[in-house]
Amino acid sequence: LAMEARAVSNVIINHRQEFLGLNLDGMGLVNDIKNNLHLSLWDKSILILGAGGAARGILGAILREKPLSI
Repeated sequence: LAMEARAVSNVIINHRQEFLGLNLDGMGLVNDIKNNLHLSLWDKSILILGAGGAARGILGAILREKPLSI
């Protein structure tokens, strides 16, 4: 998701001491909407305000939920 978004929200160091960039923003947002609000994004019209790294970071995870439109 980080490569897709071209934005990194988290960095971890693996067992080879390599830095890995992750973007968990979209997964967190989608999980929150599904688990806490008990809503599905499937077949919904979604509005995203903004075009920076955070917007790019959530787009891939939202698209995987198959909304009607963004």
